Amino acid sequence: MSVITKLSQWTPKKLSGCALFLDASMGVTTVDNKVSQWSDQSGNARHASQGTADYRPLLVQGALNGRPVLRFDGTDDWLQADNTGLLQNVSGSSVFVVYNVLTTAGYQVCVSIFKTDSPGWYTCLSAYNFEGNYNFIYNSGTGRQDCRSNAATSTTHYIVSGVANYLATTAYLYKNGALLASSNTYGLGTNTPDLSPFLFVGAIDSVGYRLNGDIAAIIVFNRTLSDAERQRVERWLATRYGITLA
Repeated sequence: MSVITKLSQWTPKKLSGCALFLDASMGVTTVDNKVSQWSDQSGNARHASQGTADYRPLLVQGALNGRPVLRFDGTDDWLQADNTGLLQNVSGSSVFVVYNVLTTAGYQVCVSIFKTDSPGWYTCLSAYNFEGNYNFIYNSGTGRQDCRSNAATSTTHYIVSGVANYLATTAYLYKNGALLASSNTYGLGTNTPDLSPFLFVGAIDSVGYRLNGDIAAIIVFNRTLSDAERQRVERWLATRYGITLA
């Protein structure tokens, strides 16, 4: 068993409302080089774990700018974290994922909160959804809403960000800091419905939409970040992972 732990200088966790902070360079526990736990660096102890050895993603060292990534096989790899209070009774959310896909086939999801009973609720960034485009899916109160781009996914590593303001009824999707899509088709306020107790990494839930690709980082805020704050997080991720912003 090995554990990677490292955290120094300014990080996004220093912004208020950081509810989940997963970085493949920090707090990763492996057994036979497969990830059994990915520890939350936000201080909220929402650690993502997988108890079944065959379902654990691989830790690949030096895969992105000399840093490790978690590689999901697209078949049965996924992690699960405690979702208690993550995005309940909030007026907005902001999600950042550094990832790539190894194939653009099929429906693939990086991070998701999913409620299976009608009308359903989930917030996620999907690598491939429906027409093969980047997609930020968020809560509408009566069902899901999509902030979907026309930008096709590829096998290159990107920083993809989704920012939703429930009070202003707006949502925005960015790739490497450039706006891909916006949406204003819902109004939620702060009355978020009951959520699934779990957050899923590398899949939409325990049985579907598996990611066939790498994840280097996932950061979730329980509020709408300002443009300046979003850009600061994106710059930090870009510097860390050697990604050029638009």
